[in-house]
Amino acid sequence: YFIDSFEIWTTLIFAVFRIIKNRYNLTMKKKVAIVVGTRPEGIKLAPIILHAQQYFSEAIEPVIINTGQHPELLTEVFNFFKIYTSLNYT
Repeated sequence: YFIDSFEIWTTLIFAVFRIIKNRYNLTMKKKVAIVVGTRPEGIKLAPIILHAQQYFSEAIEPVIINTGQHPELLTEVFNFFKIYTSLNYT
């Protein structure tokens, strides 16, 4: 049975989100920085960003940072998934 590294990291990140949601004070959101620079990173992180926004919005505020490494390609990915960046370094 083969488990790719993306599946392992996704499972780990969701577990961290659940720990933050269950263990910490929910009166104040915890900011989680997600740094994205390339199109492949955007495609891989899009489900994680959307999951955090949908299921953990009361506990986590994802801060999406675009490094500007591939601005045109990454903008296409973010537009497709309807993800809005907090910081752009383009």
